[in-house]
Amino acid sequence: MKAYAKNIRISPKKLSVIAMIVRQAGTATKALDLLRFMPKKGAPILFKVLSSAVANAVHNDAQQVENLKVKNLIISKGVVYKRGNP
Repeated sequence: MKAYAKNIRISPKKLSVIAMIVRQAGTATKALDLLRFMPKKGAPILFKVLSSAVANAVHNDAQQVENLKVKNLIISKGVVYKRGNP
């Protein structure tokens, strides 16, 4: 199941460190537990996205939470605001 978070104001370098740990966690429940107690700035953001994906899989596809795994997690660059001094 898919879940997206767009226009988040955090650098992809900070999120990619957390995403690497989540990819290695294996199951979705273990990844959610890791994100819940991780003291990084992007951990609550990824927790919200991953919990949304788990909820989508349970509700829409009638999957069991224990059987879900994190297959793919993509972090990309967002919108860059243009600022200038007149």
